[in-house]
Order: sequence, then structure tokens, then C-alpha cells
Amino acid sequence: CISNNFIITDLESQKLQLAKLKQLTKVYFTYPEIDTIPKEFFDLSNLESLRFELGTVVFIPCEIRKLQNLKEFIVSKTDFRNIPKEIGELQKLEKLIVVGGLNSLTKIPKEIGNISGLKTLIFWRNRISYFPEEISQIENLEHLDLGGNRFSEEDKEKIRLMFPKIKVKFY
Repeated sequence: CISNNFIITDLESQKLQLAKLKQLTKVYFTYPEIDTIPKEFFDLSNLESLRFELGTVVFIPCEIRKLQNLKEFIVSKTDFRNIPKEIGELQKLEKLIVVGGLNSLTKIPKEIGNISGLKTLIFWRNRISYFPEEISQIENLEHLDLGGNRFSEEDKEKIRLMFPKIKVKFY
């Protein structure tokens, strides 16, 4: 029996096996020590949840656009530095969470504003100082947490005004 969940702790030993498991819906990388995610992972067309926790993931390639069934993308406490603009092409994405690590995210791509079904957007403990106005176009957004970033009080107020229907968190 093969589970639809896959937990990866040793990337190299799992790469070939993972590429053969096209039915996977969830992949969790724990303690990954990689700079760039191998392109084989973006052939997992049924993937709904992709998580990276407690490791070194510096770069997510533009091939993330191929994960058209992705509903949840979580990066937590890694050395993560980019979100490619192509993430805006993932129309089924409902939850996007980036919790900062050592060298955290500094920029939010404006293309996230194209994800109409996004409900949860969390950029916590990063080094972000600018919030793209395009993201205010997301009508279904229910939860926005920008705590631990570098927004001025003036910027925080502007962001709150962009989202009058929800409580924006900055703590």
C-alpha cells in the first residue's frame, strides 16, 4: 500500500523514487539541505500540499507553475530567499505561508494578487518592507499575517486599509 503522503529527510536517496510516484498529493521536506528544488518534483501533477521545514532551501524555480493542483505551499524556518512570480499562476492555491529563517524573504511578488482563491497569506518573521497593492485584489482572503517584518507604522496602516473586511496581523 502506497500512501499519498511522502516525508523527505534525505533528498538524494528519494529523488528517483519520488519521480515515479505521480499519485502523491502531499510532500513534506524536513531538514532539506538543498539550494534549488530539483525539477523532477514539479512533474508531480497531483500534488496539493508542498512543505519545506527546518532546513536550507534557498531557491524555488519557476517550474512551480506546473503544480496546478497545489492548494497549500508552506516554507517554515528555512534559509528561503525567493518566491517566483510564477506562483501567481497557481489558481487552486488557498494557503501560502512563509515563516522566516536565517536569511529570510525580502520581497513579495505582486503576482500573488492573481490567485483569486487564496484564503490564507502569511509572511511571518521575514525581512519584508514593501507590500504590493496588487494583493488587495484577492477577494477571498480571510487571514493575512505579516508579523515580524520591516513595515513602518504608515505602511501598516495602508495595508490595513487595503483589507477592510479582515484583521491584518503585524505582531
